[in-house]
Amino acid sequence: MKRPPLTPPVGGGKAVAVVGGGNEIGGAGGGKAVAVVEAEKTAVIMSEHYPGFLWLAAGGLHELTAPKLFPLRGHRIILFPDTDTDGEAFKTWYRVTQEAQRLLGQTIHLSPLLEQHATPSQKQRKIDIVDFLFGS
Repeated sequence: MKRPPLTPPVGGGKAVAVVGGGNEIGGAGGGKAVAVVEAEKTAVIMSEHYPGFLWLAAGGLHELTAPKLFPLRGHRIILFPDTDTDGEAFKTWYRVTQEAQRLLGQTIHLSPLLEQHATPSQKQRKIDIVDFLFGS
């Protein structure tokens, strides 16, 4: 099985893996909640600002699937999709969340942060959590 590429850590941050490649995450979380975002750059930036989470990237909106979350079973998992004007990103990851909960037999949290708080202009720009929190 091909292992996911690792993004080199920035500063004091941790390496960021693309979700779904293997069990190398197993003990790497050190009991931290696992936060999954769409883009690798988002995971790297968030790991610097919120080191209390193990930040992982899905590699894109449609790259996240329930089976790819299986190696994270037993960890607290929180998904942070990007946003858009029609809510498609949130709906897509909602479906993944539902399937993953059945597959893993545990609660998977889907953050509604951007769906509930992003402005129409931000949704039109399809921002992610970094854009929302840091205005980039």
